[in-house]
Amino acid sequence: MDALQNHAFRLCLGAYRTSPSCNLCVLANKPPLYVRRKKLSIQYSLKLSSSPQNPTYNNVFNCKFKDLFVQKPNQIPPLSIRVQPDLWAVGFEKRNALIYSISATTPWLLKRPHINYSIHCSFKDNTSPEIYINKFFEFRDHYKDFSRLYTDGSKMGNQVAAAVVHGSVTKTTRLPNKSSIFRAELHAISLALAVIRHSKEKNFIIFSDSMSSLEAISGYKLEIDIVQNIIKDYTHLANSGKTIILCWISSHVNICGNERADTAAKSALSLPVTSEKLPALEILPCVSNFCLDEWQEIWKCCEGNKLHSTYPTVGILKDSKNISRYDSVLLNRLRIGHSRLIHSYLLSGDTSPTCQSCRIPLTVKHILVECTNLRDIRENYFTVFSVTDLFKSIDNHTIINFIK
Repeated sequence: MDALQNHAFRLCLGAYRTSPSCNLCVLANKPPLYVRRKKLSIQYSLKLSSSPQNPTYNNVFNCKFKDLFVQKPNQIPPLSIRVQPDLWAVGFEKRNALIYSISATTPWLLKRPHINYSIHCSFKDNTSPEIYINKFFEFRDHYKDFSRLYTDGSKMGNQVAAAVVHGSVTKTTRLPNKSSIFRAELHAISLALAVIRHSKEKNFIIFSDSMSSLEAISGYKLEIDIVQNIIKDYTHLANSGKTIILCWISSHVNICGNERADTAAKSALSLPVTSEKLPALEILPCVSNFCLDEWQEIWKCCEGNKLHSTYPTVGILKDSKNISRYDSVLLNRLRIGHSRLIHSYLLSGDTSPTCQSCRIPLTVKHILVECTNLRDIRENYFTVFSVTDLFKSIDNHTIINFIK
C-alpha cells in the first residue's frame, strides 16, 4: 500500500514537472485549422449574400473557371468554388436570402418606442410566480384604459411561428424554417403593430416575454431588418395619434393573455410556411453545427486515438475554475493518461513500470479506477468504473484530493 501511495505522489509530482501539451488533447478542445477556416469562409459568404452591391459579391456567388480547376486538382481553387458545397450543406439558397437595404427615412426622424420594464424586478429563477402576477395586475390597473395585446414566438426543431392575441382576435404566422426564436418574438411584435394599425382605439400596451427583443428595439438596433421595420411602423402609428407602450412580462406564470399567445404560437407551427425571405445570418447556428459535426468526425478518425474514453465528444471540455495551476496541470495529465511516472521509462531506457501489488503494467487508469489495493481509499472519494464516468460525474477537487 505504501508503494502504491508513493506511486500516486510521484504521479502528482510528474504532472507538475511535465509539459501539459498533447496534440490529441488540443484537437479535442479546439477545432483543427481546416475546420476553423471553413467556418469563417461560410460566415463571410453568408454575410456577403445580403449585399449584392459589394464588389466581392460576384466573385463569390458567380464563380467562373470551375471547369478549369476541375482539370487541375493540384491547384487551390478560389473561395467561390471551395465554399459552394458547404453553403449547400448548411441549407443556404441565394434566392431566399434577404437583401439588406438602407432605410429611406433618416434615423433621427424615427421615434424611440416607449418600453416599460417595471415588472422585471429580479431574476426569474429566484422570484415566485405570484410576485410577477401581482406586479402585472398592478401595472394593468394603472393602465386600465389601454387595450392589451400579448405576443409570443415558438420554435420546435426547424419549425418557427409567431402569434399575437388581442381580445378575441388571434393572428398567427409560420415563419420560414431555420428562423431563430429571437426573430419569431420580434415578428410577433410586428404582428401586434399590424393589428393596432387596423384598430380604431387609441391607447395600446403590447406585452412580450422576450427581453432580448425588447432590448433590441430600445437599443435602436436598426441594422436588424425586422427591428428597423418595427420602429418605422411604431413611428407611423405614433404620428397618427396612437399611444403604444411595450412592456415585458414573465412567461409561464399563468398570465392568461400570455398563455393564450403561447398556445396560439405553438398551434401555428403546423401552418404552411410563408414566402418571407430571411437574412442569411439566421443560418449561423446551422453553420456551427455543421462544423462541429465535421470536427467530431475528424476526431473519431484519428488513428491510434486513445483519448476517446476521456473525450468522447469534442468541444465540451470547460476549463477548471477555482483550482491552482499545479492542480490544473495535474488534471490534464490524468485525463490524457501521460505522466512522468508512467512514461519516463521511454527516455531513460528502463522497463515499463508495473503495479507491485497487481503485477500488471502501471497506468493512470489503473490507479484511478482499477487497482484493488487502492479500493478502500478510492471509495472514500468516489465509486466509478471507468475514466469517462470519473471525469464526467466527479468534482475536480475530489479527484485531486484522492491523488494527493
